Amino acid sequence: MPGEAKLVDVGEVDGPTAQRKYLVRLIKVPRIGDRLYDSTGNQVALVRDVIGSVKRPVAVVEALNKSYALKGTMRLFIQKGRGAR
Repeated sequence: MPGEAKLVDVGEVDGPTAQRKYLVRLIKVPRIGDRLYDSTGNQVALVRDVIGSVKRPVAVVEALNKSYALKGTMRLFIQKGRGAR
């Protein structure tokens, strides 16, 4: 449908941190505070920080549901388009 938000690939989960957050290797840099989605469109994480070099940026993300573990190699997405932040 015209005007619908679409999912844009931002990167792949690299693994958990000691602080119960996750590192995501980025191919597109999201904004701090952006919500991240899985491939089915479910909101799964929130971007807390972006670290690393310009050539190899990494996002520090927090799972929205503490009982839902983000798995290594899982692709994450942001929404672009109507209604998206």
